[in-house]
Amino acid sequence: YVNESEGATAVGLMNMAGYDVATTGNHEFDFGYSNLQALMEEADFPILAANAEKDGANAVDGASTTFQLGDVTVGVFGLATPETATKANPANLDGVTFLAEDELFACAQEQVDELTAAGCDYIICLGHLGIDAESTGNRSIDLLENVTGIDVFIDGHSHSTLEDVWAVTETNGFVGDTLLTSTGTKLENVGMITIDPVEKKIGAETIPSDTITLSDEIVAARAAEIQAQVDAEYGAVFAKTEVLLNGERDPGNRTEETNLGNLITDALVWGAGQQGETVDAAVTNGGGIRAS
Repeated sequence: YVNESEGATAVGLMNMAGYDVATTGNHEFDFGYSNLQALMEEADFPILAANAEKDGANAVDGASTTFQLGDVTVGVFGLATPETATKANPANLDGVTFLAEDELFACAQEQVDELTAAGCDYIICLGHLGIDAESTGNRSIDLLENVTGIDVFIDGHSHSTLEDVWAVTETNGFVGDTLLTSTGTKLENVGMITIDPVEKKIGAETIPSDTITLSDEIVAARAAEIQAQVDAEYGAVFAKTEVLLNGERDPGNRTEETNLGNLITDALVWGAGQQGETVDAAVTNGGGIRAS
């Protein structure tokens, strides 16, 4: 629903919802770095990624920020997945680079040390690293085995649920003294972290979105307006198929040949032919096929 506006409607809704801070995932570069810069100017909240660099400076709004909650000071810093370099179109990065592995760990420790020196009582890392095996070396669990002083790590990227995190850590989400949490994907859940400075306890839970009945009328109306516009645009019938075109993830386009993948690549060869080019074969990224 936000592709049509290249992310602008997402930022508008985030402003209306009252977001305090965000970090980047690989898809924030889908429409190019200049587009991301424009979105950051529209956002009423900082977008942080301590390990994202361009021309020797931070590539986004900054590395960290602090919040004063009564007598408690909370420091937050962001980390972007180094896989952005390969999971986004390199042409869209416009020279943005991402510290990875040992340099990523050192960057995170530096943020912790600076926020600690600034008097923060709690430090939260807002990360987009994930826990997938394919990300080994740059996962949140790899980082937390090498960095100390983070109280809570809010993770993304791997679409993991809190149960997935518990299964990997085998300690109810704790890696050392850090609570690692993640809420899944597609807003299936809302994550809630509870910090009790008196009892010195930190806990996390996920609330299924379909159990939430409260709604803000103004935000809901704007969301419905955006959805109606996109549905009208994308709902126009231009072709029909008599067979199901398989757009599933696994088993599907991430693991094997599918009829939808074949249709897309046949269309690429055909389209190139329409431009007068002689093309024998085409390849498409299985991760770019998102639905049947």
